[in-house]
Amino acid sequence: MFHRRLLLLALLMFLPIALLGAQLIRLTVVEADEYRAIAEQRLDRTRWLPTWRGTIRDRHGRPLAIDMPSDDVAIPYELISGEWSVSQAARAARRKSGSATWAMLDPEQRQASIEQELPEYEGRARHILSLVSEQGELGHQQLQQRLDQIKQRVHTLRTSVWDRQRRMEAEQFDDDADRTWKGRPIREQRQAHVVLRQVEEETAFLFRKAASEHPEMIEVQDSTARVNPWDQVDVLLERDSFPSPIRSDQPLPVTVHGVGDHLVGSVRGQVWPEDIQRRPFRDPDTGRIDLGGYRVGNDTVGSSGIEDTFEDHLRGSRGSVHTRLDTLETTRLEPVPGDDLDLTIDVSLQARIQALLEPEVGLAVVQQYHRGWNSDGSPKAGPLPLGWELNGAVVVMDVESADVLAAVSSPTLAHGRSMSKARRADDQPQLNRAIEGVYQPGSIVKPLVLAAALEEDVIAPGATIQCNGHYFPNTPDSARCWIYRPPVFATHSGGTGKGLGGSEAIARSCNIYFYTLADRLGIQRMVDWYHSFGLGVPLGSGAANETRGILPDQEQISRLLQRGDRFSQILLGIGQGPMAWSPLQAANAYATLARHGRIKDARLVRDVSPLRTGDLMLEPAHVAVVLEGMRQVLSERHGSGSSIRMADGSREKIINAEGIITWGKTGTAQTTPLRLDSDGDGTRETVIPDADHAWFVGLVGNESDRTPRYAIAVLLEHAGSGGRAAGPLANQVIRALQAEGYLETGVSR
Repeated sequence: MFHRRLLLLALLMFLPIALLGAQLIRLTVVEADEYRAIAEQRLDRTRWLPTWRGTIRDRHGRPLAIDMPSDDVAIPYELISGEWSVSQAARAARRKSGSATWAMLDPEQRQASIEQELPEYEGRARHILSLVSEQGELGHQQLQQRLDQIKQRVHTLRTSVWDRQRRMEAEQFDDDADRTWKGRPIREQRQAHVVLRQVEEETAFLFRKAASEHPEMIEVQDSTARVNPWDQVDVLLERDSFPSPIRSDQPLPVTVHGVGDHLVGSVRGQVWPEDIQRRPFRDPDTGRIDLGGYRVGNDTVGSSGIEDTFEDHLRGSRGSVHTRLDTLETTRLEPVPGDDLDLTIDVSLQARIQALLEPEVGLAVVQQYHRGWNSDGSPKAGPLPLGWELNGAVVVMDVESADVLAAVSSPTLAHGRSMSKARRADDQPQLNRAIEGVYQPGSIVKPLVLAAALEEDVIAPGATIQCNGHYFPNTPDSARCWIYRPPVFATHSGGTGKGLGGSEAIARSCNIYFYTLADRLGIQRMVDWYHSFGLGVPLGSGAANETRGILPDQEQISRLLQRGDRFSQILLGIGQGPMAWSPLQAANAYATLARHGRIKDARLVRDVSPLRTGDLMLEPAHVAVVLEGMRQVLSERHGSGSSIRMADGSREKIINAEGIITWGKTGTAQTTPLRLDSDGDGTRETVIPDADHAWFVGLVGNESDRTPRYAIAVLLEHAGSGGRAAGPLANQVIRALQAEGYLETGVSR
């Protein structure tokens, strides 16, 4: 009996020893690597070092967006969540009682001791939050909203981490489904979170002083602020060459806000879920770290413009400080800054042109000379009241290099921030009109149509077409010319009288001439040539949200041909119907024409690879005919953009800059009725018909060599006459090019 009991006792002792041994083997042999890695991780501490974005510069190296040293103010998550007061009170109560006494207290006694200490620490927490609110000039409610956002963000992340940990443990110990699981605090619960970003130097000094007094409650962290040095610029405009009603011998100082803000764009300080999904800091599947990836919380991310389009180029990689807790050995990896980006624009020219569009200058508001005067001297009426502020865009492009020197859109994003909600809905300041806006071109496509017709041999350089004011012989009320033609011009289909050559047709902007060319070319060849000049195709300038424009696709072309709809087809010859383009595309097309068809599309970012290459190989003689017509538009008395008639019957030249030669085309493009929210109720109940867009597109060079050097596109929305409204603005753009040294000045020819 004794031996059996001894054996039983030995077995009872052996079984737990065997179980412990098996567990020891599992932990030290089977799963040793896994637990060693966990242990190693707990001995490692990694602090991530911030990086900074690359600088965006203009063509002369002047910074348009740059990261500058800054300071952020952060407070621990325990203070944000409210747990700090309780934990500090518990520590104080334990110190007062002593460890031995504290161990003998029951839970109720411990809680009572903690509650005695709690008011003091709650007061300290309130003091810190009040300090953040006051010194940071942040209202209490606004601060509370930020704290709530941080708590919600951490709670969401903690839930996700805990769920993943619970699943992993369940897979590992699936033999014990009822195992009690308790999550450990995640990293974000043990660190400080930024509540004030990019505080001023004086404010940062005050917070550093507070941090030295309360080191566990407040931190001042090194950071960077994204600064736009040209966001506000003072420009002095000479007005002695303006149209006489707004001319002055006194220069006008203009403060320009948001110079180039559509182009450069903006950044945000908050990471969105789609950022993390696109490029996570830690790969959720492999755990691999991407030092340039996104983490939940505050981070600088491009949100619009170049900042957004070139986010991966501008974004740098974080550094790290890795500390081994058992040896205190430290390894430092320096952050890698983002790459710089050079734009083609000249920010000084951009600012000068942007100043021209400011309402106080007078060129971009409705003037009586836009409307004109009747023969008896009485003023003509217009769809918009005098003084109405006109939105618009200007693009200036170097013909040879295809560099965009300026791309101005008005109103700017800065203007939009001060607008009412109703005004923002009407004016759409978020739209980059120079690059994203699409507008019917109207007559400004006529030089391109003539070039295509000459190349396709549907008309000879010296041939003429007769015009009496309408295209279809039996329907005089449709397909009319834009002005009445006297009887000296017979119909295109026969009769006697003087006809129009190509150059004169451009100068007079004769619709009948270009209806005829469009009819002879046919819609398919018309669309193909428009594509060749960069309409309806991406240019790849590097700008954000660049439009392709609008042209009929193959299905629409087939439908028009099947219907035999000649009217819709010939409308394309005068820039109407199913077509639209941006000011950037307009300038680009004219630059292509000036290069005799060599394709070199507009670019806003240096070193961007072109999307299109090739050569249309336009005949020099054909280009000469087109350019001669464009010269006459602006310089001959019969040219549609040569002069403005004033109230007293006198005429003033539209382009009066000296020392230069210009080739251009004006256009008045039909558009849909203007709808406005006049009472701010969100409904656009006011309808203004016949408020056409005003265009000027042209080329300019020095008179000394008579070579087109720059392409200019000017658009004023709902301004009416292209010559009278957009022309004077284009004249000042040319003078801006002279002022910035791009064109010579001299004696008028």
